[in-house]
Amino acid sequence: MTKIAIDLDDVCFDFLVGFERVYGAPKQRTGPKLADMYPQFSADQLKQMVCWEGVYAQSPEIPEASSTLRRLVRGPVGIFYVSARSPTLTAITRNMLAIYNFPNPNLTFLLGSNKLKIDYIESAKIDVVLDDQPEIVASFSSGVSHGEAFLFDRTWNQSFNWPLRVRSWEEFYNGLVKLF
Repeated sequence: MTKIAIDLDDVCFDFLVGFERVYGAPKQRTGPKLADMYPQFSADQLKQMVCWEGVYAQSPEIPEASSTLRRLVRGPVGIFYVSARSPTLTAITRNMLAIYNFPNPNLTFLLGSNKLKIDYIESAKIDVVLDDQPEIVASFSSGVSHGEAFLFDRTWNQSFNWPLRVRSWEEFYNGLVKLF
């Protein structure tokens, strides 16, 4: 079985759209950090705002995410959703996965640094990673000889040169077909 680790925010769900729906458009779009986009809020304010269920409830599915994953699980594929979301958001995340008909709700929440996420992905012997964070894909590919890492194209990772960059879920699916 091929194990695929999938990030949730900005890969499966458009977190920034959810945040904009609740708090308004950002002042600037310079990176994935909310502090860069919403300098009018303090770090403490942003922490409280991010953990609020309303943002996640307003985050739409990235087009084709659930349908592509449903196609993949027809074969020998295991889907693992790996997120830096707070574990307190388990119920709303499961609900969102169900609403959008995502397959296999294997959820792992690793609140904290990207290092925790990288360590989990490596210890679980994941074969393929799809994430929007350059640090995650670069660490995975350099540390695991049997795996492939796809970078989901977002505005904040444009300057990162990565050979397996995908701009849509269809591109991800076609990339997997070529690999396996």
